[in-house]
Amino acid sequence: MIVDGELSKEFKREIVALTQIAHPNLIMFMGASVIKGFPHIITEYCNGGTLFELLHEKKKSVPVISFKQRYKMIKDIAKGMLFMHSLKPPFMHRDLKSLNILIQN
Repeated sequence: MIVDGELSKEFKREIVALTQIAHPNLIMFMGASVIKGFPHIITEYCNGGTLFELLHEKKKSVPVISFKQRYKMIKDIAKGMLFMHSLKPPFMHRDLKSLNILIQN
């Protein structure tokens, strides 16, 4: 939201953080915009949805996730988190959950 003609501090802080983070296991920041007073963050599109959806949605054909696929997902998540925590100063995500894990098919 725009407050007195300026973007909120939280939105600005998020944009600054996203512009400094580039890693193959993290979503790519593409840009930001304010439309009708509401801030929007534009990122790459991940067509596989979220890990939460994959694990919990009731679909007719629920895909079986093999051990190999699970291991790769866990490793990719850990690599992304290690990268963020290794930055100087460290970038702490503080909201790692299946809803925030995006899947690229």
